[in-house]
Amino acid sequence: MIDLCVFLAGQNLDTYTPLFFETLYRNCDISKIDVHVIEKGRFEYTGDYSEEVPWYTVLDLKYYIPGVGDKVHNYLLKKQQEAANKFNIYEMHDPELFFKKATPNKPFFYLGDDHAETMNWAMENCGTKKWVLFCHSDIVFKGDIISKFIPHMKDHVGILGIFSHCFAVNREAYYRVGIRFNSIANFRAEPVKHNGFDYEVRHASDPRGCSVDSKILYGWDVTELMQLIMIANGWSVDISNNNPNFVYYLEHMCSGHGYVNELTRTYQECRRVGWMQTYGIGRL
Repeated sequence: MIDLCVFLAGQNLDTYTPLFFETLYRNCDISKIDVHVIEKGRFEYTGDYSEEVPWYTVLDLKYYIPGVGDKVHNYLLKKQQEAANKFNIYEMHDPELFFKKATPNKPFFYLGDDHAETMNWAMENCGTKKWVLFCHSDIVFKGDIISKFIPHMKDHVGILGIFSHCFAVNREAYYRVGIRFNSIANFRAEPVKHNGFDYEVRHASDPRGCSVDSKILYGWDVTELMQLIMIANGWSVDISNNNPNFVYYLEHMCSGHGYVNELTRTYQECRRVGWMQTYGIGRL
């Protein structure tokens, strides 16, 4: 019924990975899911730092380290042998497939193309179940969120769950509306007066330009444009940051997988250690 997809990328996978899978298999009914693990890589930036142009704004893929490391990969292979359900591993180490698909030049980290293109790829390559459940890899499953999802997975529902943390997408709705996960930002509402309309949506880089009277618009983050089009076409969408149906069943570290400041890194490490002690899980 469900293809569960998780992408392994960034830092601290030696703790996040066992926390994710051990709590998933201990606390959730996995009889209705096939697991799909996409191994990616991480950035180790060693160049000059600039406050005006952060390194992650325009990425140089020479700083990309492919793969998840032998310890994490061997753990996954062992888990694959032990699992009672299907447990698929995809070694997708080439960053260009995801980072550079949407742009003719260097990729932009802040537009989320890597994350969005990985989800687009997963929809087409990770199983054929009606529903795809996307989970961040820095999650601890505190309860059986899988069984909680199932009663809400109706034919008329397009997306449901916790935004950007753990959410399910109806494959039929995804293909029928034709809008993929890609995000886009920096839109403006440009004042116009024609055909009864007051504003026209333009991108800030539009060669027609945007006046000083234009309004800055929020959005669209990964999945948000898809949600908009699904709603416009009559699909039900039930997704939010604190969806009360699901939020109490997991703990999301929201760590940026290491791409954060030192204070946040220290705090996240304390949280990881606490959860490992709670469940008796060791670092890989």
